[in-house]
Amino acid sequence: MAAPEAMDVQKKLDMSLDELVKMRKKTSKAPREELDAGKKRKGEENSVLVARRVYVGNLSYRTTWQDLKDYFKKVGNVIHTDVIRGPGDRSKGCGIVEFERPEDAAAAILKLNETELDGRAIFVREDREDRDLKEALGKRRDEGLDARASKKSRNAPPSGEQVAAIGRRLFVSNLTWDTTWQELKDHFKPAGKVVHTDIIMVGERSKGCGIVEFETPQEALRAISTLSNTELKGRQILVREDREDRSVRETGPGNKVVTGRQVVVHGLPFSYTWQDLKDLFSVQGKVLRADIVTDRNGRSRGYGTVLFDRSEDAERAISEMDEAALEGRVLGVKLDKFT
Repeated sequence: MAAPEAMDVQKKLDMSLDELVKMRKKTSKAPREELDAGKKRKGEENSVLVARRVYVGNLSYRTTWQDLKDYFKKVGNVIHTDVIRGPGDRSKGCGIVEFERPEDAAAAILKLNETELDGRAIFVREDREDRDLKEALGKRRDEGLDARASKKSRNAPPSGEQVAAIGRRLFVSNLTWDTTWQELKDHFKPAGKVVHTDIIMVGERSKGCGIVEFETPQEALRAISTLSNTELKGRQILVREDREDRSVRETGPGNKVVTGRQVVVHGLPFSYTWQDLKDLFSVQGKVLRADIVTDRNGRSRGYGTVLFDRSEDAERAISEMDEAALEGRVLGVKLDKFT
């Protein structure tokens, strides 16, 4: 009687090449999955960096810089656009859009990628030659830099953070008192895989706010863009990054707390104009500028920004107006950390 080892060898000799390959894949499946899982854990990011410039490809050759600006101003304040041109001043079918704030650039990537402009389905991604993004990542290339990467935009803001660090955790406010962690989780599932939710309590009573943690920072970014000002149990919720997220505080650009003169105001009545917003906050100090954030149709998204002459006035506005009631809504006033 042949030994088991000999029978196995003979069996393999009688097998076809396809059968041997299938058997090899089957026996190596578990270790390979474990290896892939290990790679994913090793390369997992705690936060995603987004600068102010995006690259737009597959443009129609007739698209101008003005067309590009008009199309992208739906998601934020555009300060510069450019259609890249080749010999004979002919469009190369791509361009650059620079926003005032990095979160607007992130919104453009999420909302306008694969949308139609001048009959073409454009693609939108981060500008990999953006000097601000490179500096934040600590990378420098010795060659192959595009000439436009070294030119400073004439319209760039004079100072402040040019890169936003968004982690995996979000802070959600204006919740109803009876909202549960399960309802919060179900509401945020469309944006990605939710790994944890929590309602912040004082004793046995909800504070009307909570925490949502996603598997990746990209999913958290999507949630900020798509779920802020949506309705949950009859109330419009406010969604922003969790500023107490340890992973962001440890890995964010510069590891510093940004202070300034501009505040973000959530919970505004949708009928409010920039002038209404300016008048509302002029009590706290001299307002240099007020803006209402609108959607692609020009409708208010229920929040805006107020720029004060002095940082002390911005701090006063936060102290006096945060959680104040206005026409049946609750205001959320925070320092704009991205300016």
